Amino acid sequence: MKSRVVTLAFCATMLSMACASTSAPSVDPSESFRVLGRENDVRVDAQLYTRQIGPSSPVSLVYEVKNLSSHPILFAPIEPTVAYHADSRTITVGLGAEIPVIEALPAMVSLAPGETRSFTAGAALKLAVPNAVRSAHPKFIQVRFNYLRDPAGIEEWIDSSAVASGPSEGLFRTWVEHIATVVTNALPIRWGGREQPGISAIDASRRFPQ
Repeated sequence: MKSRVVTLAFCATMLSMACASTSAPSVDPSESFRVLGRENDVRVDAQLYTRQIGPSSPVSLVYEVKNLSSHPILFAPIEPTVAYHADSRTITVGLGAEIPVIEALPAMVSLAPGETRSFTAGAALKLAVPNAVRSAHPKFIQVRFNYLRDPAGIEEWIDSSAVASGPSEGLFRTWVEHIATVVTNALPIRWGGREQPGISAIDASRRFPQ
């Protein structure tokens, strides 16, 4: 049976969306509310700032990406997406562009082999879940990180003039051929309508300086 996926409305205001490692806080190894994932020599370590989540909670996190491969990778630090998988009762925070936006290709961040960079991100949930129906409440949260594993295949499209003059089908096909994903483990959350607001990514950068 195919998993049902509900796309959540995303708050248009970004919360310190993509601070580079020079200004973003580092993930605290002693913090228990962290998710980890590693695929194809790319490691993602994300720290979330609240376990208590409700229908309109902010979801703020700081995450580190480490490139353990022998070649550079590209990442688009755009607005995160938030989806709810009803069958598994899991909220998934999507980082990076899974599908390219032809009209406005996002700025790309390159990570060299062995390089680690930190970012902050934030989104606001807009999820209508009846509090009385406990079996419908989200129980877990995870992170999905999308990146391009071969810059050589996409670098010709990074220049906006190339995007404007080149065929969109070519960009779409090249992007899809080079996209890769790291999915972290899922952590249990506390769900409720009287959730604590947590802290924003901006506050996090102040309270957890690098």
